[in-house]
Amino acid sequence: MSTYINLQEHYSNTLQCPCAHMSITNNEFIMFLNATYHPICSSNNFVNKWFNYFFIYQDGRAWWLNVNDFRYWSILFFNFLEKYCKLANSTVNNAIEQFNLVSFVSSEVMSPILFKTQVDMTINLLQKSILILFARQLQMFRGVIQGNGLISSLETSMEFKVDQIAVDAPVFVIPKTYNNGTCSCATSSTCVELASFYNVTHHTVYTIENIFIGCFLIESILHSSLSCFFSNSCMTDLMKATILGIPGSNWRPRIIDISPLQFSSSTSNFRINDTIETMVYQLFIDFWSSEISYERYYNACAPTHCTYSYEKRLDVLYAVTIFLTVINGLSLGLRFVVPIFVRLVYKLRNRLCGYYE
Repeated sequence: MSTYINLQEHYSNTLQCPCAHMSITNNEFIMFLNATYHPICSSNNFVNKWFNYFFIYQDGRAWWLNVNDFRYWSILFFNFLEKYCKLANSTVNNAIEQFNLVSFVSSEVMSPILFKTQVDMTINLLQKSILILFARQLQMFRGVIQGNGLISSLETSMEFKVDQIAVDAPVFVIPKTYNNGTCSCATSSTCVELASFYNVTHHTVYTIENIFIGCFLIESILHSSLSCFFSNSCMTDLMKATILGIPGSNWRPRIIDISPLQFSSSTSNFRINDTIETMVYQLFIDFWSSEISYERYYNACAPTHCTYSYEKRLDVLYAVTIFLTVINGLSLGLRFVVPIFVRLVYKLRNRLCGYYE
């Protein structure tokens, strides 16, 4: 390979080295290709700890909870994050596995720069195609909800009211509204407002930072952000507030040890206040890393030979030398050719003269 690199440096414009193997699978020269995920997906047991923390509100003792109360649907919030982190990981791993088996075709050995450019473009195309395919599936799911007028099982989109107590009493389905009645679930599936804790009279006792509730759970979660979970003080306040509005005195605040998510603005692709929608559409991928081996590509290509050409401009001394050599050669040649030519002319003339006499 060192010989090729040397030739490439001097004769890059005309160098041609045919490959013995034109088709090479990507895994022969890509050492590794990995995705690093958002801290919500990469932090060990972070989501599970919060899931278990709020699970206590799912038994019969929490009969007083409003359906819009975050304590009522919080485990669904964290379950969504867990499932989508796993889905993102499996989607990326499957795509990388298939990508590694795709053939990279080159009839001639590529220069290191051209090879890196081509492979980087291919990897970039893979990354974009993964996101586009996943985004289409999620968008289709959201469109089905909106287009078919589905009703949330949590009763966050519609509420049912009975006009009177009777066996055959009519049941009225009333669309819920959010943002102080300015957005109705009858006309939009994306209505949301900040999630809160409520007391038994359905009055707000605590509002959670950047977490939303709306017509449908998926829209509520996608519009939310995880900014609170990057702050230890915000998480502590959230834990202390979980007892607010609870009737009786049997509940005590539980402060458990959960380290906040770690964020590095210098390396991260995300910001602290990015919505979960932004992260989901990026498959929670913070950044990609890869290592490509040109040497392994060259060995797999296995060129049998190389050809190249070059131009050389003559200097004055060399040109004069060539000129004198040519003149000398002509002079030497003429010494032998001219006498023979003269004799032939005389002989021809004598024959012609004898013929006419």
